[in-house]
Amino acid sequence: PAGLPAPFLKATFTNNWDQFRVAFTRDASGVMWFQREEEPWYFKASQGVTALLPESELHFKDRRVFPEGEILTVVRTGLGLTEEMTVDSKGEPRLVKPIDLPLSTARLGRFHTLLKGLRAQSFLREGEISVTTRKVKPEVASATTTAAKPATTPSVKPVAKPLAGLASRPGTRSATVDFTGAVELAISFSSGATGRLTVHRTLPLARSGKTLMRLTIADHRLLVTPWVRDHPFEWSPSLAQSFIFTDGKTGWRLHKEGGFWIMQERGKKTILTPSSVVAFFGQVSAAFGKVDIVGYGRIPIGRGGYMKLAYPGGLPQTISLLPHGERVILWNRRWPVLWSMPRTRAALLFREGAAGLTGTTKAPVAP
Repeated sequence: PAGLPAPFLKATFTNNWDQFRVAFTRDASGVMWFQREEEPWYFKASQGVTALLPESELHFKDRRVFPEGEILTVVRTGLGLTEEMTVDSKGEPRLVKPIDLPLSTARLGRFHTLLKGLRAQSFLREGEISVTTRKVKPEVASATTTAAKPATTPSVKPVAKPLAGLASRPGTRSATVDFTGAVELAISFSSGATGRLTVHRTLPLARSGKTLMRLTIADHRLLVTPWVRDHPFEWSPSLAQSFIFTDGKTGWRLHKEGGFWIMQERGKKTILTPSSVVAFFGQVSAAFGKVDIVGYGRIPIGRGGYMKLAYPGGLPQTISLLPHGERVILWNRRWPVLWSMPRTRAALLFREGAAGLTGTTKAPVAP
């Protein structure tokens, strides 16, 4: 046929004794034709040949996203707070921001392993997709508003429906994807090389420089999930030597003095039985043993109440509590992470704590 455009793909075929090159092109109606090198005639490609051919030369592109080499640091932004991971001398990843953890977590280990061998599922051709970003004014949301919305994935506006299948349909016609608010990864390697990856918040799409790629859904989920969600709310109240609680207006203190547990409330001291203290700490552990991480932030000082625990030979922990609707928002003041729990489980502190303890006590002790 006359007037065929230039080939969109050239392939070289070899066997044990021969080698030949073939060029593939399409006419205006989309029918595929191929021509053997140095031959004047064209052949119409059958459906079987068409199905075997890749969409473009990008099919043969090396799918490794980053060069080989040991990762030294990863800085991730776009999830509400800057996160930083470093790899120690033993090759173990460790979180240093926003929480400085001495040990690796399971999620961090999976992330490190994924990043070292991250591979694109496929690449997007120029013109198949266009990328836009918008300038967004930073919005300062209150900690209460942030905490009231438990999040399993970062909160973003859904994209248009036509884009929903873009990550799974090679050859999709040109579409526009908004990368505003994307997750940014900056990686440094032991070789001195650096790499950057921009990951879409909701679609399994990413870009490195001008290269656009599709990711598997599992890889994408791991790349945009905060590492800190893997860190449990651990504080071991049963080991405490003193326990202070206030709801912001009134409060009470529980501490060990001369081998006895003393309850101090409104200037009155009461000796408690060891069994009542053990039972109380057990109730507290059970109540706060299942909490949900809702995001980053902090409770403003002076709002709500707090509980403070002191341990033998250790630093005290101060945990802020702020009732909000049917839940209580928690914040350990050492870490900028918000937890949430049903308000009913915290009732033993706000209403029943002191009364329950002093209900099975010995005689009051003079202040």
